Amino acid sequence: MSEASASAGGSLSDWNEDGRLFFVVGIVTALAAWLFLPLAGLVSVYCGLGLWTRYDRTVAGVGIAGVGGLSVVMWVAVLVAVGL
Repeated sequence: MSEASASAGGSLSDWNEDGRLFFVVGIVTALAAWLFLPLAGLVSVYCGLGLWTRYDRTVAGVGIAGVGGLSVVMWVAVLVAVGL
């Protein structure tokens, strides 16, 4: 393993240590789900629940999971409405 990949992995674990990785990935996927890719909402729901349960960041976790989940529910509603 090279030094570059070892340091990248180390920084990734540092980001995950206090929930920043869940927060950033959750925000990005929630926005992507809301704007153009509804299935990304499932990732944001996972990240939001991870923030809530693992790091006790209730407001951020519920907000991220809520936006992602709402986009998935709206996508399913549109599919049902058009008869697919």
